[in-house]
Amino acid sequence: MSFTRTPAGLSNQHRFHRVDAVVFVEGGDISYSFNDVVNGYSGTASPDIAFWRKIFDRFAGNLRVVIKPVGSKSTLRQLAAQVATKEINHIFVAMDQDEDRFTGQLVNANGVFYTWGYSWENDVLQKDVIVEVILTLTPVDRMELEQRVQEVCARELAAFQKEVAPFTRVDILFKIRHGALFPSNEYKSLIKSANQHNRPPQLNVSKLKRMLHQKKPWSRRQRPFRLPPSTSVRADRDTFGHLYCTYCYRLLLHICSTYAAVPVMALVNAAALAARVFADSMSVTTMGELHTHYVRQFAFIHE
Repeated sequence: MSFTRTPAGLSNQHRFHRVDAVVFVEGGDISYSFNDVVNGYSGTASPDIAFWRKIFDRFAGNLRVVIKPVGSKSTLRQLAAQVATKEINHIFVAMDQDEDRFTGQLVNANGVFYTWGYSWENDVLQKDVIVEVILTLTPVDRMELEQRVQEVCARELAAFQKEVAPFTRVDILFKIRHGALFPSNEYKSLIKSANQHNRPPQLNVSKLKRMLHQKKPWSRRQRPFRLPPSTSVRADRDTFGHLYCTYCYRLLLHICSTYAAVPVMALVNAAALAARVFADSMSVTTMGELHTHYVRQFAFIHE
């Protein structure tokens, strides 16, 4: 498909799809360049679609949109720049915040949407959402199980967040200097799976300490690493999304296998279910900061 040939032609893509706007998101098996997108190319499947569809359905009113994954965040940033300068219309960009709020790379413009946390997984995987997903999956009556699941989730998530918090802060500091602590491809090894003694998954602290030690010679050649005193880093919000998601998924599997005979659910299916629960349950009272974040981003649509 190549019905657009110039950046301005992007503004007409919504007509082809008979919608009000086209939303470009991350994800998919292929990363498309800006020129690819200009020429009409994009993916068709991505977990990001499920999340942003729920967000737009929840906050965009009657606005009709089609959502297309393009894989590359650098491409989304180029698109966002043109949305901000109004070089293109009827185009929205929705992406993970990653570390952008710490590195000053956020594009503050109508039509450019960011997750509240590092990634959509960080937004979705709130304690109450995880509990509801577990209770939805289990065949046990929720009156018998809910309190126990609430207690286990609260305890284990709090322990994980406490352990990962200092490493999350260091990861952000490295990323400000164009590095990283959490590996982008080996993050699964940083979470110890539940073992035969029925212990829940845990952060592999010893491995992270070794990784940090290996980076010390490099860090000494730089100026001291510091974040402004007022900078708030939260483990649930700012931890590398894939790492946080891996922990929460393994915790979900652990609780399901411990308290109810539930078959293993694929991560992609669990994430889609969590996204639905998240969007349906989000309110000012249950998720104040998150709810306010999305209300503000979508306010211009309702003006």
